[in-house]
Amino acid sequence: MTEHLAAGRQDSVATLLGALIFAIFTYLLYDTVAIPQTPLEPADARLVLRAFHYTLGLSVWALVTVRLYWWWRGPRPSPPVGLPPAAFAFSRAILLALLLTFFVTGLMGVVYAYADGHPVSVYGFHLPTLIPESNALRAFGGYFHSALGFYYLGLVALWLLVGLYQQ
Repeated sequence: MTEHLAAGRQDSVATLLGALIFAIFTYLLYDTVAIPQTPLEPADARLVLRAFHYTLGLSVWALVTVRLYWWWRGPRPSPPVGLPPAAFAFSRAILLALLLTFFVTGLMGVVYAYADGHPVSVYGFHLPTLIPESNALRAFGGYFHSALGFYYLGLVALWLLVGLYQQ
C-alpha cells in the first residue's frame, strides 16, 4: 500500500488500521484485567465481560490478519531519512513478531474458549461451536493464550528500550 509514497511514509489507511488495532487492543487489555477483579456474583457481570473480551479479541485478530496479509503482499517500505537501515529492520522485525503473536493469541483464545465449553460470540452473534469440550485442549489453549499475553508485553518493552537506547 505504500509503494507510491516517499521513504518512511505510510498511507492513511495503514495508519488508521494500526491506530484501530492499538485502540481495540488497549481496551481488550483493560477488559482482561477487569475480568478477574469482577465479583463472581452476580454471574452475569463476568459473562458480559467475557463476551466483550471475545468480541474485542476477535476484532483485533481480524484486523491483524488484514495487516499480516498486507505485510506478506508487500512492497517492503524504505526507512525514513536519517534512520539507519538496521534500526528500521529491527523495528519492523519487532512489529512482525507482535502481529504474529496477536494472531496466534487470538487462535489460542478461541481454542481455550471452545474447549472450556464457553459460547463464543462476536458483537452479539454466537459463532458455531468448532471444537468439542476437552480438558486437555482447554489447558493447552489457556496456557498458551496467557503466556503469549506476557510475551507481547515483553516485545513492546524491548521495542521501547531499544528505541530509547538509540536516541
